[in-house]
Amino acid sequence: MAGSGTLKKGSLNLLETIALSAAIMAPSANTAISVPLVITVAGSSVSLAFVFAIILALCLSFAILKFNRFFPSCGSLYTFTEKGLGKTAGFASGWMLAFTYLLFALGSSAAFGLYVSILLSEIGLNISWIIISLVFLAVVWVLAYRNINLSMRVMLVLEGISITLVLILVVVIFVTVGQQGQGIPLAPLQTNGNSWSVMAQGVALALVAFAGFEGASCLGEEAKNPKKNIPMTILGTVIFLGIFLMVTGYGQVIGFHLDMNAFYDAIADPLGTLAGMYISQTYATLVTLGIALSLLSCTIGCACAASRVFLGMSRDGLLHRRIAATHPKHHTPHIAVIVSMSLLVVVEAIYFFFNTGTDSTGLFLAAFGTAALSVVIAYLLTTLSGVVYFLRERLWRFWQIIIPVIAMAALVLVFVANIFPAPAFPGNLYPYLALVWLVIGFIVMFFSRRSNKAHPAELSDAGSSETGSLDETV
Repeated sequence: MAGSGTLKKGSLNLLETIALSAAIMAPSANTAISVPLVITVAGSSVSLAFVFAIILALCLSFAILKFNRFFPSCGSLYTFTEKGLGKTAGFASGWMLAFTYLLFALGSSAAFGLYVSILLSEIGLNISWIIISLVFLAVVWVLAYRNINLSMRVMLVLEGISITLVLILVVVIFVTVGQQGQGIPLAPLQTNGNSWSVMAQGVALALVAFAGFEGASCLGEEAKNPKKNIPMTILGTVIFLGIFLMVTGYGQVIGFHLDMNAFYDAIADPLGTLAGMYISQTYATLVTLGIALSLLSCTIGCACAASRVFLGMSRDGLLHRRIAATHPKHHTPHIAVIVSMSLLVVVEAIYFFFNTGTDSTGLFLAAFGTAALSVVIAYLLTTLSGVVYFLRERLWRFWQIIIPVIAMAALVLVFVANIFPAPAFPGNLYPYLALVWLVIGFIVMFFSRRSNKAHPAELSDAGSSETGSLDETV
């Protein structure tokens, strides 16, 4: 029945589970956005930065992989943090994770509107990014509301197309450069005179590109064989994304013949510029379209993920009881989807109202910048929870905490690199946006608990998180 809080158990196969993690991490959009940011710091040493980032991302996934083997749940990091640090810390982790997903969806939809608006202008159609973005959000709303299987398949197809387009371009670059007599340079895998402090900043930026790797965790109740498939999905997507970004970053640098000035001149759209240089302008348009498809896929994935994290927290009484409802026919968290999508539409509309006549660049930069800080908080709490819980339950030997400790140190580095030295306006406001959201969350939790205590029967109807038990898995 509606309000039962029950998702469609075992409805997603391994490929559909992979689709969500792939969509949230958005490899093609990532290589168009994150790789240039890393290059602005590490220069031609971009691939070396991603090599270190892969190692750190694997360390970061260590506790999350372990939690997924014991407690598969739609609550994701909320559930994992609650196991070791209690409900309040768990709520902070889940609330910031949901915020991250919403910000990724907001930034991706705004960027999608901009990309498509530019593409349409090339054929004489001048349509504002906000119209394209809002229509697109309506489509995402329907997909997230109605059918998780369809959403996963759409994401898989979109991301598959975009990845293929980018990989073809990179292969052409490698082959062309390799045939020019000097062979393929090794500079992207070398420090090239960069100090270790500069490389550390580059690695910090590269690590942010892995944000969302845990996405499949929120499918803990819908995936088939979740205790096996979800850890396998997370580990596989981390490794794939790392190699993909390392290779595509390598291709972008050597495509400009290690000339950083030439790269900076094309930094607004390096992939499109390279596609025009090495293949054709038509293919450049296709690559831009592929990036737009990746952004579309990311928005769908983030909307699905955020709504499930909200559902998990609501079922445990930390958000309003109605958010724990699931659709009687579609078995989706339809109320949580309505809440999530309404927030996205309202924020985009407000931004457009106060920034009429400008494009969406400011919105998606603010969304991604704030998300980078929000997700660090969620990851720090979850990793600390892993140390506490698995040591307490004697599931880790003492030496095994070295891996999560390395992860936490890397997260602190990322956080510090994002706030010191203080970025220029509006980047200096991003930490405060994250803090405001956290404060709002605790206020919402306080009043939700009061409301839920006044209607205990309705809350019990919503069910409880199906997180499994330790006895079942040992």
